Amino acid sequence: MHKNKTLLFLLALVIILGSFFMWRKNQTGLDLSGTPEEAYLLEMEKRVELLSQDIYGGTTPEETLALFISALEVGDTELAAKYFVIDKQEEMANGFNLSIRNGFMDKLISLLKKEGRGTLVFDENYSYSIVEDGIEIFGVEFVLNEYANIWKIESL
Repeated sequence: MHKNKTLLFLLALVIILGSFFMWRKNQTGLDLSGTPEEAYLLEMEKRVELLSQDIYGGTTPEETLALFISALEVGDTELAAKYFVIDKQEEMANGFNLSIRNGFMDKLISLLKKEGRGTLVFDENYSYSIVEDGIEIFGVEFVLNEYANIWKIESL
């Protein structure tokens, strides 16, 4: 739920650690090349770059949901998966392909097109519920990618 706050914390930690190690290297000649610390810093830099370059999502959760449904309707499971957070895209593409093979995709699309209501949770999370007869029958969780300022699906 607090992935973005965690990500921001990790980014701040990377910057602080990076600054410390650069200062330390200048003071002592310490070289972090090939160390786990360097690998961690490089991985975090790559992750931030990926998040910053992400273009798959809407400026609102509802827009992301509409884009996602449109991709499913035309059978573009790879595109549909790109509306999910980066860590879940491959898993979701495989799941969508399985849903098509098993004949469940039309049911999912029909369910997603039903009227729902959303609730903003903090500034970076949004919970969307599809309700029938006063009972939540399906939910979609969204998270704001603050680096690209787009909403991503976190879970169905």
